[in-house]
Amino acid sequence: EEVCSRYEMALENYGKRIAIEAHTMLEMTDKQIIPAIITYSRDIARAANEKKAFLPDLDLSCEEKRLRRLTELLNLIAKASERMDSLLSHVPQDVEILQKALYYRDQVFALMQSLRASVDEAETMVDKAIWPFPDYGDLLITK
Repeated sequence: EEVCSRYEMALENYGKRIAIEAHTMLEMTDKQIIPAIITYSRDIARAANEKKAFLPDLDLSCEEKRLRRLTELLNLIAKASERMDSLLSHVPQDVEILQKALYYRDQVFALMQSLRASVDEAETMVDKAIWPFPDYGDLLITK
């Protein structure tokens, strides 16, 4: 009886932790990460337009490639964010605790990993002055 009780508590805690992390990730993505990518993309586009206006025959393939990849990542991140919101709004309620925990693992946590990969790549491309969070180097080096 005690083991079963602890098992159920562990499953419930797992689901709650994943839900809190997912909601936090969703808020960070929507309020900070997506706007940062949009801002940096706009900066690249403006810079490219200014260069093209000054030197019409200038090769802007670097700017174009960077802007194209950032836009792809932005779209992946936005779609994952929308999907995350939907998953969190439709967590099964009238199921056994194990089924709920499996939903969090197989649906929510799996999407969190995918979203994290896209955000991590975008972080390597966005200007450090625009990115809303410290990078790994900042976290490791104390000043």
